[in-house]
Order: sequence, then C-alpha cells, then structure tokens
Amino acid sequence: MNIYSEELEDFINSANSRETSAEIMIAIAEIACSLAHAEQIWEDADQHTVQEICETLENPPSSYCWGAAGNDWL
Repeated sequence: MNIYSEELEDFINSANSRETSAEIMIAIAEIACSLAHAEQIWEDADQHTVQEICETLENPPSSYCWGAAGNDWL
C-alpha cells in the first residue's frame, strides 16, 4: 500500500499476535494494494508473491517467522 493509514499500521503491529516477523508484515504491506489484499497475502501467498517478499528481506528467509509455519515458511 502506498498510502499511510491506521489500518496499515495496525496490520504491521499485529506481527506478534500472528507469530510473524515484523519484516514479513512490512514487506506484505509494501506490496499489497489494500488491507484486504495484505490479509489475503498473509493467509495464502502465491509463489510469485513469496518471491517478492524474499527479495525485500535483508537476511535469509529462514531468519524470519511467518505464522504457524514458523521459520519453515518458504
């Protein structure tokens, strides 16, 4: 999402409750078109989207957690 919003901030701030690294949440928010799209990505990202997220991460993907998959999300 290109525009700051409280919803976007709330989405990113929900990282702990989703057991997801903040860096993953930020990457999702940056490529999503809307809050609904960000939620969809978090719940069920396709391979292309996962690759986009990986390209934004500074460390190996296994350094980050994504929900129930933990560090084995890739």
